[in-house]
Amino acid sequence: EIKFSDLYGIDDAINTLKSSVIYPIQCPEDFEMFGISPPKGILIYGPPGVGKTSICCALAYETGFNLITIEGSSIRSKVVGESEKSISKLFAAARENSPFNFIIISDRNLITKRGSSNTSENSGDRIIASFLTEMDGIYSKKSIGYQKTELLIIGATSHPDKIDSAILRPGRLDELVYISPPDINARREILKGKLRNIQHSLSSNEIDIIADKTEYFSGIDKNIKNDAIN
Repeated sequence: EIKFSDLYGIDDAINTLKSSVIYPIQCPEDFEMFGISPPKGILIYGPPGVGKTSICCALAYETGFNLITIEGSSIRSKVVGESEKSISKLFAAARENSPFNFIIISDRNLITKRGSSNTSENSGDRIIASFLTEMDGIYSKKSIGYQKTELLIIGATSHPDKIDSAILRPGRLDELVYISPPDINARREILKGKLRNIQHSLSSNEIDIIADKTEYFSGIDKNIKNDAIN
C-alpha cells in the first residue's frame, strides 16, 4: 500500500490529482451545482523513475478504489480479434466490480500512434480502436460527478509524444499531469523522506550537500539513499 504521504518531491502532481479526482469524488454536489465536469481520463507523464506508477497506486489507496493495471502481455495476441476481445472482457469485468475502478494503462505501446505497428495484421491499430470504443462508452451524456461513472482511465508514460492523438482528445485522457525530474528542493524532500525511518547521523547541512550533488537522480534511484547513508 502506498499513500500520498509516502511520496516525496512531487507535491504539484499530488495536488493536481487531489483537486481533479479526489475532490470531485468527495464533494460531487459542488461539481453538479455548477455543471463542472471532472476529467474523464488522466495522462500522467514524465521521465522514467519520477514516480508515475507510485502516484497511481497512492491515488487508488487515497480513494479506496480498485486498481487494475493493463499490461501488453495480457492484451496482445497474434490471433486476429483476440486482443480486442481481451480489452472488452477487461472493461466488462471492471464494470462488474464497481462502484469504482481505476484502470491504469502503463504500457505506452498499447496506445501508441496508429500506423506505427510493425505487424502485418496491424494489431496495434485495432487495439487503439478498441480502447477508444471502451473509453467513449464509460461516461453517459448525463454524467457529471464521478459518483455516476464506473471507471476512470489513467495512462502513465515517459513518451507522451508517441501516444495516439485520439487518446488525448477531450472526453478521453483529457487531464495531463506532469511529474518533472526532482529539483534540489524535491531531492532534499526525497532524501529526508527516505531517511526518516533509517538510523543515520546526517545533519541538515549534509543532506543539503547530498541534494545538491544528486542533480540527475530521480526519486526511484536507490543510490540517492545509499549515497546519503554512506
